[in-house]
Amino acid sequence: MLVLGYAGHQRHGWSDNAERKLASRLRHARRHRTLFEAITSFGEEVEDLPMNLFPLDGVGHDGAAAILRDGVLLAAAAEERFNRLKHSTATGGRTLPPRRAMEYCLAQAGASAESVEHIAFYCDFTPQALAARIAGVEPHLQADVRQRVLRGYHAVYDGTVSNQRVALAAAALLDGRARQAVLHFVPHHLAHAASAFYSSGYSESGILTIDGFGEKSSSIFASGGPDGVRVIEETQHVEEAVAAALAQGKVVGWFRGRMEFGPRALGNRSILADPRSAQMRDVVNQRVKLREEFRPFAPATLAEAADDYFDMTGVGRADFMEFVVPARERGQKNAPAVVHFDGSARIQTVERGDNEPFWKLISAFARRTGVPVVLNTSFNVRGEPIVCSPQDAIRCFLSTNIDLLALESYVVSKRAGLVLEEDMAVPAVDD
Repeated sequence: MLVLGYAGHQRHGWSDNAERKLASRLRHARRHRTLFEAITSFGEEVEDLPMNLFPLDGVGHDGAAAILRDGVLLAAAAEERFNRLKHSTATGGRTLPPRRAMEYCLAQAGASAESVEHIAFYCDFTPQALAARIAGVEPHLQADVRQRVLRGYHAVYDGTVSNQRVALAAAALLDGRARQAVLHFVPHHLAHAASAFYSSGYSESGILTIDGFGEKSSSIFASGGPDGVRVIEETQHVEEAVAAALAQGKVVGWFRGRMEFGPRALGNRSILADPRSAQMRDVVNQRVKLREEFRPFAPATLAEAADDYFDMTGVGRADFMEFVVPARERGQKNAPAVVHFDGSARIQTVERGDNEPFWKLISAFARRTGVPVVLNTSFNVRGEPIVCSPQDAIRCFLSTNIDLLALESYVVSKRAGLVLEEDMAVPAVDD
């Protein structure tokens, strides 16, 4: 089996106007004294912004190629050795594709492009990865540039980094000669992990990659062994990962910072869920809290949006879940799992200055769902005190049907399936 892999990909400005694209590249290059600065800094003007928000105006630097036959490396080469441009980067930061490096590898292997069975590329930019990137950057964009930057993201994606675009570029690099080859998109950090492990000399090892660039993650934990490299955890912003899980209907244990004082969980020792389905109340009561079905749950709401969903007349803010207020029609319709049968809710309003991680989580959930509310209940089962230590949180997580545990900067999931009834926590006898 003959496998040809390559890295580096021709970068692409967001503008469809060739003159504006070139002017943007040159202006950016003039403003940064070194090549490293030019390819890793943000553009100062609006038309430059997408160049590095993606980042790198697309994908890649240091174009290169390698070829393997039946798992044995036959040749590898960097394009800069042939075009004599350091990092294979032209004026304005444009990455040059590894055409001559690929031809060199084929020649060293005594093979033709027609005999290549597989081609591997070092990124896997799916539409989901694009959506995750946009979700991460959009809240930080000022209103006057937001639409232009988002258009730039989509233009760069469609014109450069989408898997469809990469497939066309790969075919063009080989002049259409490798028609029978299967194209594989390798997640960027998995490629980094494989590069580190297979050149380490170890038969087994843990692997950590840290890189500013990737499809949507900046780091992964992985393990290497006889069966290859396996990703253990992708490191993203915890808030984004938890918001995505909640939006998928998962129940999440949330453990952050110092514990609260008193009987209420206020976003430091909480069990969280999606409030948009009334059935979620039953799911959490039966599968997690191990208590009666009628027990209500509280809404944790962004303070700035609370009055849109709940009638805050005379209350203003409810930092400690100390008030019961009527749910407005919008709240009853969009967050039924946190509205009691009489139309009321024991609300918690969350201010960014009081609990920024929790505020960021609810904000991330709002960006995904349009609802700035999460179901919030204390991190415990019926009859037990709220968890105190990480050990308590892990014990409760493993002995209930909580799907995911966010423990400070770690996100932990279970391997498979529900906890069997005989293995579940047993509720303590209430006083």
